[in-house]
Amino acid sequence: VRDGRLRASAAAYFFVLSAFQASPISGFSRSVIMGFVASLIHPMCSFLATGYPFGTTPAEVVFEVSRFMGFFVMALLFFLYNTFPIWDASKRLEMCNSLLSSFAHAETQSCRREQGFDDVPMVIVNAEGVTGFWAISRALGPEFLRGLCLRYNSGYLVVTLVHLCFMSAGVACHDILSEGVGLDWGSVLEIGLCFAIAAVSILATTLITEQCNEATHRSLRVLERARVEAVVRKWPDKDEVVELVDVLGANLADVKPIQMLYMPATKEVLSLVWSFGSYGLALVFEQLRGQLKSVE
Repeated sequence: VRDGRLRASAAAYFFVLSAFQASPISGFSRSVIMGFVASLIHPMCSFLATGYPFGTTPAEVVFEVSRFMGFFVMALLFFLYNTFPIWDASKRLEMCNSLLSSFAHAETQSCRREQGFDDVPMVIVNAEGVTGFWAISRALGPEFLRGLCLRYNSGYLVVTLVHLCFMSAGVACHDILSEGVGLDWGSVLEIGLCFAIAAVSILATTLITEQCNEATHRSLRVLERARVEAVVRKWPDKDEVVELVDVLGANLADVKPIQMLYMPATKEVLSLVWSFGSYGLALVFEQLRGQLKSVE
């Protein structure tokens, strides 16, 4: 702080520190519980089919127990990797809304006050304020930790979906080649659960991230309001403010949005996931119908 004014770097650090606080340990605890429950799916299906959850011979018991422990670890990591994008998007949205509320974006400020937040007011009164707000918005907008965001929101999720698709294809080929044996419903349910968790992660992250991308457009409205106030209230440097808003606004509008699955985070991403999920559901329903007909 110097001469009664706050540096843009200090303000940016304040917004990041306020939003990206430590997550509660309860999130990890829930992932452990969900991983344990998911690892019970295959033993339960084996118990319903044969009466033995872990096989009958010593070799089968060793194999099934090892499979149970391995799937538990895999499921735990899978839940954590799919939970992180939701946490990250929520904290990004919190940071963007706090920034906009502090600089008196009317709609965001009203929503924040209804939620019980009392954000620190920061007023733009000159050209330096316009430049400072642009610098903070640019640094904390979609480009904030873009590499980390691409890794989890796109890279890992794409690999997960491709892996699940190959696993589904393997189950389908096994069903076709093993005549009369039928599907291994324990494996089908495990893959289906992974698909459901990934779909929920993509759905929640996309909807939250879409609001983060919208924050860039709301930042442009703050700059436009500053230009209007400079002209109406006849600021000493109003000509410089008007010119800065034109230049900095064009630069801010050119920022690339946050991506999901290497695509801009919009509802088109959800349509793509729904298309993949529909094929999987069609396969499962077809198998169920075939088994019901064979029973009849």
